[in-house]
Amino acid sequence: MKKFEYKAFISYSHADSRVAAWLQRALETYRVPSRMVGTATPQGTITRRIGAIFRDQNELPAGSDLSHSLTTALLASEWLIVVCSPAARQSRWVDLEIECFKQSRDSAKILCFIVDGEPFAGNVPGREELECFPAALGFLECDVAGSTVAEPIAADSRSVGVGRQLAKLKIISGLLGVGLNALIRRDSQRRHRNLLLLTGAALVGMLSFALLSLVAVEARRSEELRRAEAEDLIEFMLSDLRERLEAVGRLDVLDAVGKKAIQYYSSEDISDFSESSLGRRARAFHLLGEVDDLRGSMESAKAAFDQAFTSTEELLQRRPNDPERIFNHAQSVFWRGYLDWRLGENAAAEAAFMEYTRLSKRLVGQDPVNPVWQTELGSAYANLGVYVLETNSSAAAVPYFELAQTTKTLALSLDPENDTLKLELATVHAWLADAYRDTGDLAAALAQRRTELGIYAQVLLEDPGNQDVNQRLQNSQIALARLAFLKGDLALAEQHFIRAQGYGNDLLSLDPENTFTISQSAALHADFARLRILEGRLGPGSALLERSDELISSLLNRDSGILEWKMRLHSNRVLRGLILALKDEWEQAYSILQQSADELVGMVEQNQDVREIEYILAECYLDLAFVQRSRAEEAAAVRYAGLAVQKLQPLQPDLPPMQMDLLAQAYGILGEQEKERILDIRLQALDYQRKIFWK
Repeated sequence: MKKFEYKAFISYSHADSRVAAWLQRALETYRVPSRMVGTATPQGTITRRIGAIFRDQNELPAGSDLSHSLTTALLASEWLIVVCSPAARQSRWVDLEIECFKQSRDSAKILCFIVDGEPFAGNVPGREELECFPAALGFLECDVAGSTVAEPIAADSRSVGVGRQLAKLKIISGLLGVGLNALIRRDSQRRHRNLLLLTGAALVGMLSFALLSLVAVEARRSEELRRAEAEDLIEFMLSDLRERLEAVGRLDVLDAVGKKAIQYYSSEDISDFSESSLGRRARAFHLLGEVDDLRGSMESAKAAFDQAFTSTEELLQRRPNDPERIFNHAQSVFWRGYLDWRLGENAAAEAAFMEYTRLSKRLVGQDPVNPVWQTELGSAYANLGVYVLETNSSAAAVPYFELAQTTKTLALSLDPENDTLKLELATVHAWLADAYRDTGDLAAALAQRRTELGIYAQVLLEDPGNQDVNQRLQNSQIALARLAFLKGDLALAEQHFIRAQGYGNDLLSLDPENTFTISQSAALHADFARLRILEGRLGPGSALLERSDELISSLLNRDSGILEWKMRLHSNRVLRGLILALKDEWEQAYSILQQSADELVGMVEQNQDVREIEYILAECYLDLAFVQRSRAEEAAAVRYAGLAVQKLQPLQPDLPPMQMDLLAQAYGILGEQEKERILDIRLQALDYQRKIFWK
């Protein structure tokens, strides 16, 4: 195999020079995971380093040809990496470098790193200026009949792509000749090994600390000193040690520490503790609660935060106007409300969220220009918005989200460099988008989502490897897919679903135990399945639904009490019944739908404030009505349609578009065409495309 002086030549427009410089440094300093070194691939044997990367750092002259030095460097480079953007598209020098490289090398040796613009926009009338692929690549050579050249090997570093860090790994996987997933997995394993070493050091430190504490206790018999030493040791183990164990997935090691902490802090009446001991007690139970929450042990987490609440409440009673104590108690109140909400205890959750809002207002009242206090108040409004969205109506939730948006924007103006605050503001935009969507204002929902994406792009520009943003981008793509689906643009919905799948796969590769990522991926696959079913593609739809079932089952195996996960399970079962019915498997369809209906009735009774369960039950009844009609059981069909109306009709003024569509279909089965027509007109005014699965 020919030896090259450079592993790759980076071709770029000087408008993209900062990105090109970053990419060069990232590639040249990348250390290949040790387990891959020495592996034979189609590109040769993998070495520790990728090799030298050529990047011309000078402005090109005004002449018409490439300089001799650039031509020599191109011929001495094994690969060509093209930094793609609208600026690169307009650069004659980028085209010349590509053409020069292709004269002596196969096009398969060209990798694209997209930083701006839009791939293939040149084929869309009116969007040509957004095209990012330089013409010399030849990727836009397609005729009216639709024939195209091969798809480029491209790494999309934009905020709507996989992000800069994963795009870098995609380029490296091409240079090395290994699969991207394998590279991500090895990279992650290497970080985990490093963290294991830190964990070992922490364990040694913990033991040393314990021995020193024992010596101190023996040397100094003071009761207060002994208590302080013990509490310091507990806090060390639950904070510093917890961070290291969390990074390597070994939070179970803290179980024994947690039990000892609970035993220690339960041995005395809380009023007997000093203020410093109460503070340590509160922090200890907060840490235990967060650990249990991360592990999905909601009941244990709730018990821990209840104990933290008693400590922060006692501290606040002793000094009621201290802002730090108000803030600390607000955190305990929030966590209690959050866990009540997750466990379906909505009355307790509402009371906690209202108290959290009251405490946050007290903080802002004491210091209106403190960005932390304004952030707390914004979070309090957002929590109330989410609660109202789930238990009351979308329209009633909108004012809370708008208040949260205003307050978080003010907080950001007081602390404009705070990326965490930027992401919190983006979250509020996301919730407001969902509320607008469910009120039928699809245009306003789309505007909020675009604002949200703009915030992510800004954060990624400053912090390209921010994995939190990639998690959020998956959620945004799912939401954009749902909006396109509601409007009937199935092709656009499919594009967003595919992008969301890419984010989800990458996130699960990096953190396969993250329950939020698993839950979002389960929802994504179910929604994508619904799109395929509407298209009549039952096979792909069924496969997507099976994947959703696998993901949600893995979550329920961890904790069967999480209401959100149980709702997804039943929603999937209703969708499964629909697939079976559309395949004319009437008996199986009826069986699974009737079983789901019976179980959902029980869930509604236990969670009367959660409207989403009623929506799922109404859809189940409607599918049963269509099944019975297809079996010529007209009386039974009418009965089930009537049950669907009973669930939806009382909520009619606040129904989201999809549920309004279900109600219209139920009226159709009941022969109430005028009511169906009125709803149809309303849906058309909302730019909603009705979803009729039954022809």
